Amino acid sequence: MRVLNLYGPTEDTTYSTGAVMPRGERGAPTIGRPLPGTRAFLLDRSGHRVPPGAVGELCLGGSGLARGYLGRPALTAERFVPDRWSTTPGDRLYRTGDLTRWRVDGSLDFLGRIDHQVKVRGFRIEPGEIEAALLRQPGVRAAVVMPRGAGESGGPRLVAWVVPDLETPDPAVLRSDLRDALPSHMVPSTIVFLDALPRTSSGKIDRTALTRSRPRREGGLHRAAQPDRDPAGGDLGRRAQCRAGRRARRFLSLSAATPCWRPRWCPGCAMRAG
Repeated sequence: MRVLNLYGPTEDTTYSTGAVMPRGERGAPTIGRPLPGTRAFLLDRSGHRVPPGAVGELCLGGSGLARGYLGRPALTAERFVPDRWSTTPGDRLYRTGDLTRWRVDGSLDFLGRIDHQVKVRGFRIEPGEIEAALLRQPGVRAAVVMPRGAGESGGPRLVAWVVPDLETPDPAVLRSDLRDALPSHMVPSTIVFLDALPRTSSGKIDRTALTRSRPRREGGLHRAAQPDRDPAGGDLGRRAQCRAGRRARRFLSLSAATPCWRPRWCPGCAMRAG
C-alpha cells in the first residue's frame, strides 16, 4: 500500500503538490513537488523568488486556480496576483500565506503560516523552521513552537511543546543539537514535554490549549505538571467533562458517566506527569 502526502488550498482546486511517503520515514514529511498543471514559486516579502534552502511564501499558479472570492474583490486582488513569470497574458498566482522551503531534491518543506511569524530580540522568526529542526532530532514525534511572555531581555521568549516518541529525549542533548542546527536566537528557552498535542474538533493543533499547561521549571526545561485533583481524589484532567469525552458522548450517545474514551489523545488528559 502506498501513502501519499498531498497539499493544496481550495483556491487551487484542493491538491497542488504531492509525494509518496517512504515506509519508515521519520521527521517532518515533505509536501512533495507540484502536480501536473500546477506551478509553484517561493517568494520573499518583496515578491522575488528565493533560492533553494531559503524560506518563502508559497505561491501557486496553473490550470486549477480559482477565479477569486465571490463578492469580495478586495480580498481577490490581495490574494490573486499577476504571474510575472508566465508568458500567457492574464495568468495569476495565488498567495497561500504558507511558508515553505525548496529541498535540494526539488521537493517542498512546509514550515507554517506567515501569520505565525514572530519577532524575538529584534529577529523575525518562523516557528515552523524551529519545529522542523526539532522533528529531525531522535526521539521527537511532534513539536509546536510559540512565543510566550517575557524573557530575560524583556521581549517574548520561545517555548517548544514536544511530544517524545518512546522515551523523553535528554534535554541537554536536545538543546545542544538545536544550537548546532539553528542560530542562538531561534533556540527555545523553554521546552515542555507532553504525551500529545491538544487538537480542535477539526483536528488542528489547539494552540490556545497549549498555553494553559502548568509547567514545573527544571533549569530551563519545563515538564508538564500533574493535573489538579479534586477533594475526593479524582483526577480532574481525566474527568468525563474533558472536551474529547463530551464530543464522543454526543456523537455516540454515551452516558455522562462514561470515562474519557481516548485519554492519550484527549486535550484534557494530554499532559505527562512531572
